[in-house]
Amino acid sequence: MFEHGDKRKQEIFRYDRRLKDNEEVKRLVAEIWTEDERMDIQRSLSNVRRAIIDWNREKQQNSMILIDKKKEELEKAMLQRIWRRKLTGNNEAGNCGYNWGIETQDGGLGFKDVTAFNEALLAKQSWRVLTEPAGLLAIVLQGKYCQVDEYLEVKCHVAASHGWRSILIGRDLLKKQLGWAIGNGKSVKAWTDPWQGTVEWDQTKVSRYFPAHKEVIMALKPSRLGASDRRFWLPSADGNYSTKTGYHVPRNDLLPQPSDTQVGECNWLEEVWNVKVSPKLQNFLWKALAGALPTGLQLASRSMPLDPSCIRCRDPESICHMLFNCPFVKKIWALAPRSGTASIPNFLDVQQGLIWLRKKTTLPPTGLGKGPLYPWICWNIWLSRNQKMFNNIVFSEEETLLKAIQNAKEWQHAQSLEATPRSIPRLLLSQTTEEETGSSTVHTDAAWDHQSKRAGVGWIFSSPSLGNFSRHSSCSEFVSSTLLAECIAIRSALLRALDFGLLSLTLKIDCQILSKAISSRTLLVEAHGVLSDIFIPIPTFISFNYKFIPRAANTLADSLSKSCLAQVVNS
Repeated sequence: MFEHGDKRKQEIFRYDRRLKDNEEVKRLVAEIWTEDERMDIQRSLSNVRRAIIDWNREKQQNSMILIDKKKEELEKAMLQRIWRRKLTGNNEAGNCGYNWGIETQDGGLGFKDVTAFNEALLAKQSWRVLTEPAGLLAIVLQGKYCQVDEYLEVKCHVAASHGWRSILIGRDLLKKQLGWAIGNGKSVKAWTDPWQGTVEWDQTKVSRYFPAHKEVIMALKPSRLGASDRRFWLPSADGNYSTKTGYHVPRNDLLPQPSDTQVGECNWLEEVWNVKVSPKLQNFLWKALAGALPTGLQLASRSMPLDPSCIRCRDPESICHMLFNCPFVKKIWALAPRSGTASIPNFLDVQQGLIWLRKKTTLPPTGLGKGPLYPWICWNIWLSRNQKMFNNIVFSEEETLLKAIQNAKEWQHAQSLEATPRSIPRLLLSQTTEEETGSSTVHTDAAWDHQSKRAGVGWIFSSPSLGNFSRHSSCSEFVSSTLLAECIAIRSALLRALDFGLLSLTLKIDCQILSKAISSRTLLVEAHGVLSDIFIPIPTFISFNYKFIPRAANTLADSLSKSCLAQVVNS
């Protein structure tokens, strides 16, 4: 049946030796072998081979179905409910009704969706294969699977390995938000690929071939020095893929965010997650707004056999009553050093009360600065309620308020210690050497008009070889943003410096984003071509420094660019 003597001859069929002791496979082979006794051995072997292949494929499909089923069960257990509690006598589950997987800005806890996060991680590997074709992983995979079709177009073969199938899952995610930044245009298909142009445009040809997109194309500024084409990831500013930005692409397809009807239109970032308090208090505020604090009415709604009355006034204890409406609590808010809290109204919901308190100003001399006090008061009201209920320890109104102020001071003092700088920022390191070199200096700035999409750019050289000050300005059309206008100003200044033959140059700009981009040599998607033209000539200078300066120190270049823009717009 098998010819092991001659290794050059192909065996009749190969099989997985792990199936040799499988009882189900043995029964299948015996059944196929005895179906027709008149059939020759070669035909019988072929039927057995086909039966084993079909059986194995069915098992794999069943395994994938089982995996998907288990994955769905895991996601339901993780994402759907926070509290689950089986009630006596039936199988119903009590819950607070809030999904874990909802983003924090939408009122959830922000737990990752398993499927979407796995695809985002796989896309990280796919991005490396795409952007690092000289890497060992890319060479091996593309050499085996991409001999005919390109990496982004190749289809998954039925016999592909699990690793390659996973890489293709990440590749399919990338294709949804993948684009081109065009340099020389040799790698891009204009009609089928998503792209951003960085070549000199011929307006006549653009109007002829792309009449519906003329304004958009003309706003994409060119690379005059021949920068190469580059793949970029659209959701990120620098064009590089990250798991954080990639996660939201499959999540939006798989798990659309449900509406939260219980709390209405709540600004979760402003009212919870951006409040300058400790994470513990942010979580407490979220629970209060989401109805997840175990007060009397909340527990009674889950069929717990207890008294839902307030332990202080015997009224029904809701979250809103416990934080704002109880007479004991009203005295605390009346004593609080905040403007307008002497008479706190009765609130119908927690969100209304927190918004009202957030608008009140903390009065001196509490020593809190600009930090909020009301979350700490709410937290200590909750703690004093629990101490009285479970430990029979009673805190007065004054003690509760004093403890809240003390906790707020301690936390804010700890944050001020952590915020103390321990090292000199990178941007400041070059400032000490720039003035010592005696190099030529250029100040650049730009002014942009949103309606006309025009920009005026100005640059001023300060150099002994140019007669101290040399002022230059120009106007650019089809400019899409202020950032792009700033890039055009820097590029114009550097190219003019090369024309002047300056070998030592100090660049001074008032744009923080561009200062960081130049420092890290990062290409921004919005201005890929122009930034490439900035990075290309920098090595030609014997000495090149850059410095971020405040806008007040760049008034000459600013007025020069504004006057240039005003002349063009008013003409």
